Amino acid sequence: MNEFINEFAFNLPMEYEEPEDEVAGLYLICDTGGGRYAVPVADVNAIVAPGGYTPVPEAPDFILGLIEHRGDLVPVVSVRRLFGMKLLAEELEELMRERIHEHTEWVRELEESVRTGRDVTVETDPHKCRFGRWYDQFRTSNSVLNALLLRIDEPHKAIHETAIRAKQLVALGRREEAASLVQEMKDTHFRKTMDLLRAASAAYVEGSREIVIVVEVPDGHAGIRVDSIETIAKLEDTAPPPDMLKSVKAVQGYVTMPGEESAIGVLDVQYIAHYASEATAALAAGEEPASEFLIE
Repeated sequence: MNEFINEFAFNLPMEYEEPEDEVAGLYLICDTGGGRYAVPVADVNAIVAPGGYTPVPEAPDFILGLIEHRGDLVPVVSVRRLFGMKLLAEELEELMRERIHEHTEWVRELEESVRTGRDVTVETDPHKCRFGRWYDQFRTSNSVLNALLLRIDEPHKAIHETAIRAKQLVALGRREEAASLVQEMKDTHFRKTMDLLRAASAAYVEGSREIVIVVEVPDGHAGIRVDSIETIAKLEDTAPPPDMLKSVKAVQGYVTMPGEESAIGVLDVQYIAHYASEATAALAAGEEPASEFLIE
């Protein structure tokens, strides 16, 4: 068992075969979209890091496509899309666009204040602007992304220092000097900050390893894509889903980690994998896949 844990923790891809009595009650605890889900280890055939997907025309959007596994083409389901979330890359790109837009609007407002001579009201504290609040609380284990974000700190502070100086110059009636100062800031500190943000976005997407848990079903294999795998845990009891969630077929019950109160949904990977396999087979035959999947 320790060999399995070590291989899982440090080396992808991996394949796993172990007697059933040694995996009973063992779960992979996965993180996806900020939520935690459990996958019974007994259902796991392999964990792989795919290089890409072969599209499946007309497939539901939660079926990302096909990957090759042991010579077979395996359909892969995104847990994020399964539950109505964006893919990690899509979510991050939107987040970075918002951060870039926020500071672009901040600079425009500063320019307009300088141009018209009205009071400069933009936030001058780099820790209190919307970007600064996000920047100060954002955490990641991606070392490349961390290095890029650390480089943003200096030019970002310089942007706000420019606003303080521009505000002083406008108050003294020296608007042309203030405008020149703001333009210089746009050409240097602001441009550097935006370039680093774009680079950080690309680094995060590239460094976010795609993890696909391959499950064996009666007619082959299917994959379940998650953001990350947190740990492997031995959990004794599985509670059934509450009445309000019993119709959600993709979740078969709930477990809790020792010492924790929050429930972790146990994915019914056999059901998800079987549906993905059946749906891709139906589409390949020119037929419509079953329309009812998540909800009974």
